[in-house]
Amino acid sequence: MIAIGIRYLNGWSMAAAADGSDKASAEWPPHPDRLFMALAAAYFETDRDPGERDALLWLERQPPPELRASLGSEVSPRRIVTHYVPVNDVAVPRVGELAGAKQIAEGLRLLPQHRLRQPRQYPVAIPANDTVHFIWTEAEPTEAVRTSLASLCGKLTYLGHSASLVQGWLTSAPPPPTLRPTSPGGDHRLRVAGAGRLDELERAYNESERLAWNALEAAIADAKGASKKKLREEREARFGGVAPRSRRPRPARAQGYERVQPDAAPTAHSVFGDRLLMFAQVAGKRLWLDSTQSLMAAWRNTVMAYCAVQPPPEWVSGHRPDGAPSTQPHLAVVPIPNVGNAHAQGHLMGIALALPRGVPEAEIGRCLWRLFELDEEGIAKPLHIFHGKTFDFDVAFDLGERSQKAFDRNRWCGPPSGAITWASVTPVALDRHGKSARFDAAAEAQIAEACEHIGLPRPTLVELSSTSFIVGAPHARTMPALRRKDGSARRHVHVRLEFPEPVRGPVLIGAGRFRGYGFCMPYREEPA
Repeated sequence: MIAIGIRYLNGWSMAAAADGSDKASAEWPPHPDRLFMALAAAYFETDRDPGERDALLWLERQPPPELRASLGSEVSPRRIVTHYVPVNDVAVPRVGELAGAKQIAEGLRLLPQHRLRQPRQYPVAIPANDTVHFIWTEAEPTEAVRTSLASLCGKLTYLGHSASLVQGWLTSAPPPPTLRPTSPGGDHRLRVAGAGRLDELERAYNESERLAWNALEAAIADAKGASKKKLREEREARFGGVAPRSRRPRPARAQGYERVQPDAAPTAHSVFGDRLLMFAQVAGKRLWLDSTQSLMAAWRNTVMAYCAVQPPPEWVSGHRPDGAPSTQPHLAVVPIPNVGNAHAQGHLMGIALALPRGVPEAEIGRCLWRLFELDEEGIAKPLHIFHGKTFDFDVAFDLGERSQKAFDRNRWCGPPSGAITWASVTPVALDRHGKSARFDAAAEAQIAEACEHIGLPRPTLVELSSTSFIVGAPHARTMPALRRKDGSARRHVHVRLEFPEPVRGPVLIGAGRFRGYGFCMPYREEPA
């Protein structure tokens, strides 16, 4: 085990969230890639010890670290105030390149009263604990690498903004983590370094070009006559007369992280894991919940086509190698609608995948990584979903940066401690025909059995209705009927369930649970 400790000497962290485009939000906890870039900067700006370079190359090849950091209510954001600051110094033409009034005008631009001012914001997070640990549990560096990493940590002065002063050190005895890496769709999305990151930072640092410019400038200053003119022409041809600068490196890849829950009595849960992988609509016409059947069929086909392992394994396809239906839990496709609020109308905001519990994270990444690909700017690549001439629906993997409540996983899975009462967003498709045309005790028994079938306790209350208990969800009869193999239509019914203990979702029940039907969410009855 090896860990890097970071103490914020001012008691707060100043760093812009995400890729820096949102200047009004503070980044917390600090991303592992931010630490790597700070260590790389310490290497670039000091003695360039070859051992330190080897240590950075070793570090970038390690798996994403665990983190120990204050989270949730333990972190307070400072109120954002917009400041207006002078822009950076402009480049003043050298004497002889401009003359007279033009030269004077350029010089006057440096004076405070003539400088432009740009709005700047300095987002700050104030954690309860001023120390963060980055922990590589399985890493065992050589003594040389350990010594070089300790040297780099000792050279750190700030993390994020230059005012965010830190002290860094290497340790083999960190405290237990509060965040651990997980598959896509975790509670947090943190940028992490990977193989090749140091080379990429070196290219962005652009040192060779900047040194060449400096050497050429020094030669021009010492030269005279025709030699000076020739060197200026060379400068113009090579650099266009503009000094090369360091470039902002592209954002590193995003990694899902989940919060490490303290030891407690396990919460009842279904066979589906609570790590919903959500994809937001980014293009195409608005669709509604009554398009669930056709959209989920097209979405499932897209997932099968994008699966990196062909033929898709049983946990993805729902079929055994011989083509027979799987008897084990497998991937389910579900809609993500705008429901459960006063203004909800039931339109779709995205779609999701519910994975069977227990599938190793490495297996998820091996099979489904193409669904989560990012472009060079660190933005999720869109996926095109179509169904003949019915619809074109483009979605992109949600990186956890959307503010809409629909993309909060706890909205569909319930809080970590679970929820007792649940209600259906899409109607439940009953497994069997009832003898009565009305929903009766036999239908209630089917619903109770359906809950037990996915690993939940038998509900103490099953309430049936043709109308959903969730605002914005459609009437059961407006949803296209799911068909049996003999062509007969299954009966649909909305439900409200009460369990004897809190349960953790996702709750997907009934014959259509793998195709977006029988999708439930925690329910709280509004006062009259």
